[in-house]
Amino acid sequence: MKISITPKAKQFISRMIRMCGGTKSSGMRLIVGEGGCSGFATDFSIVEEPLQSDTTWEDGVRLFIPKECLPFFEEAIVHFIETPTETRLIVLSGRKNNNSCGCSSLPPDHSNG
Repeated sequence: MKISITPKAKQFISRMIRMCGGTKSSGMRLIVGEGGCSGFATDFSIVEEPLQSDTTWEDGVRLFIPKECLPFFEEAIVHFIETPTETRLIVLSGRKNNNSCGCSSLPPDHSNG
C-alpha cells in the first residue's frame, strides 16, 4: 500500500492530534464509508492507538486505516484544503480518476470536480 500525504495534510493532522491531547503514539483513523456523489465519503477521528485490525501508515504523522478500507487507499493522496469558504481533508484514491468532489469522494465520471 502506498499513500502520499501532502505537507498541508501533515500539518492539519499534527494540529488535530495536538488539539485532541494526543501523544506520540496517537494518530488519525481514516475511514471510507458509503455516501457522497460517487458512493464513498471519508471520515476521521483522532485516536491513541490503532485497532488490532487497522493498518498503520507513517509518513511524518500516523494514519490508522481499517482493513475493510485498504483497497480505497491504494495509491491514495491525502490532502488538506483551506480557503476562506472551506476547510476539509480529502482522500484522492489512485483507483479512480484524478477528479474529486466536495464530499471527499471520487466519482468515476465526475469531470468538473
